[in-house]
Amino acid sequence: MRNANADDIPPELVRAIQQTQVERERVRQAHPELFAAVSGAMFRRDPVEINYHFNTDEYDAEAGTVIPRLRDCQSAQEVRTVLHEEFVRWFGAETAGPRERYLELSQDIWALWTAPAT
Repeated sequence: MRNANADDIPPELVRAIQQTQVERERVRQAHPELFAAVSGAMFRRDPVEINYHFNTDEYDAEAGTVIPRLRDCQSAQEVRTVLHEEFVRWFGAETAGPRERYLELSQDIWALWTAPAT
């Protein structure tokens, strides 16, 4: 079996990846403190166990898709739904696990989102 390389990646997937990176950077620039805090909370809670203690930016992609959806949330419960949906999208249902896995993380992110601006 041969290993996949860049030439094997369909162009539409390459475009989708590039668009996601552009959107993530836009979110990071618009909300730098929130972005760092949300990504950090994800890293500490590590819901899909990808924290290897040196890869502190590991959850940046997920933070970039969760943060824009927070404006539609009215509670930590709704944040938990968003988290679960995004982690299922990024990692698949099996790796993302049950919605309950995101309880503490959703509370952390809700607190960050609703904290008074300084």
